[in-house]
Amino acid sequence: MKINDQAIEYKSLLQKTKSAIEDIETLGFDTKPYYDMLNKIIDSVENNVDSRQADSTATMFLTMDYSKGIEHLKNFYLILEKYEAYFTIMNACKFLEIKLKKSLSKEEVEVYSKEIINMLNKLRYSETIKYEDEQKVVEKAFNIAYQFIKLELINFGESKIYESSKDHEIDCSFFNECILKDLEHINLSDPKYESLSLELYEMKSKGLGKS
Repeated sequence: MKINDQAIEYKSLLQKTKSAIEDIETLGFDTKPYYDMLNKIIDSVENNVDSRQADSTATMFLTMDYSKGIEHLKNFYLILEKYEAYFTIMNACKFLEIKLKKSLSKEEVEVYSKEIINMLNKLRYSETIKYEDEQKVVEKAFNIAYQFIKLELINFGESKIYESSKDHEIDCSFFNECILKDLEHINLSDPKYESLSLELYEMKSKGLGKS
């Protein structure tokens, strides 16, 4: 079976890996160790390839050099894939953040709420990494989800997002913090917020640290 040009495949995979690291960097993660690892792979391949230049019969060895580089890059990319969930979640949050600036119909709230339930589920079972590294993504996701919980309460008198999360202690802890902050600023005498504030207090009435 004829194999791909290994030099081209190596270059393609190298660009894919660089792009992945750049995407991870936009999330606020420390990517220096990954750039260092990538540069070691690049240096190794380039040094081996350069050493073949004087040998006109080195085509076979060039193929081997690039093949080794491809193997190293594939293994390295597997390490980066643990950030995939964070990347998709952050971009979903940015999309929903833009939507929140507009007046959403009940149908739109319902559609986006389903997306948020899936997003929280993905976050719940994401790879375990240092919390300080993932904090930016996690807090943004729960803040966005909480904004949609309020929209659900206003539009439907109940929240599917909250219902899907109430049995998960992690979710409840984050929503509990959001509720506490919100109740400090809601004017309970304003009829517009009466129904919402009652729902939020009902969530809090389940006990200390619970919602």
